Amino acid sequence: MSENTNAIILASDMEASRVALKNAPVLVRKEVAEAGMFASVAEADELKRKALTYNATQETIPMRDLIDTGEVIKPKGVIIRVDQLEDEDGKIDSVPCVIIITDDDKAYMSHSAMILNSIAALIATYGEDVGMWPDGIRLAVIENKSAKGRRFHRLKIVF
Repeated sequence: MSENTNAIILASDMEASRVALKNAPVLVRKEVAEAGMFASVAEADELKRKALTYNATQETIPMRDLIDTGEVIKPKGVIIRVDQLEDEDGKIDSVPCVIIITDDDKAYMSHSAMILNSIAALIATYGEDVGMWPDGIRLAVIENKSAKGRRFHRLKIVF
């Protein structure tokens, strides 16, 4: 990872990370595959930054709730990790998990590949240090339908 005082890397199951994120963009894939979790939180105080990161991994609100409320969020941090989830057949799968920490210290979580793609595009555009993103960035979670009628979520920058 580049020199980034706002980024924290925590260990996790590296093989599961590689499997779940094999198609993710390089900026995200490298950190998660090597260390298990990527986190960038805009907080100068190291102790508070680590506490925000930890708390965000423990208590989250589903990102889809933002669709119902229409709430727009200001990102203060981004965490990308791999979670182990059970599918309908009882098989355990490794899936990417995106957590966005907002400026009011709430944590919104999604296992959506499209949300991961949105975050990866934001990182590619503005850099991996969320603290360096422009102050005016506000995000809305929107729902779209695929050509086959499947619903999916993505992030949109709103002004």
